Amino acid sequence: MLQATGFDYERDLDRMGVSFSGSAQSPKTMAVAEGRFERKKIESYSEHFGTLKTANGKTIYAVNLSNPPRTAYFTFSARRRGGYL
Repeated sequence: MLQATGFDYERDLDRMGVSFSGSAQSPKTMAVAEGRFERKKIESYSEHFGTLKTANGKTIYAVNLSNPPRTAYFTFSARRRGGYL
């Protein structure tokens, strides 16, 4: 995935906040990250291995993950401090 997206969390991730909520039967996790992302490469990878949705004018990427099976959703926000928040 590093080669496809150009993203290496050890090198490119500056800050990250994570929130956990929900129940054991329906856990929910939300993360906000700031760093240096190659947006075009990440979008291309996500389009190939997932689906796109639109909500309130924003593109939402849905990528299927395994072990355990689940779907990760993400979007890009405003550009700030050389990365995306």
